Amino acid sequence: MNRQFYQHCEIYCTIAFICSGRKTLFQNYIIQVRISLPKKYNTTTTQQRELENTSTGVVFQNCALKANQDMNNIATYLGRQW
Repeated sequence: MNRQFYQHCEIYCTIAFICSGRKTLFQNYIIQVRISLPKKYNTTTTQQRELENTSTGVVFQNCALKANQDMNNIATYLGRQW
């Protein structure tokens, strides 16, 4: 089958690698980013595909990417930073 399903989780981070080489569904997640080092940014990365011809993907259903209250003017990205 090569499928994965995750639900009702909370992730607190400055950098999060959410990787899967399968068909993956994340449901009802909260990703809360925290303050990074000075003059840096936060990154949450997804999808790990080693071969172009494989059928993989990551779906976020009813999920939230939130910033900590004290994160004024700090960039936060969802995706691969490289």
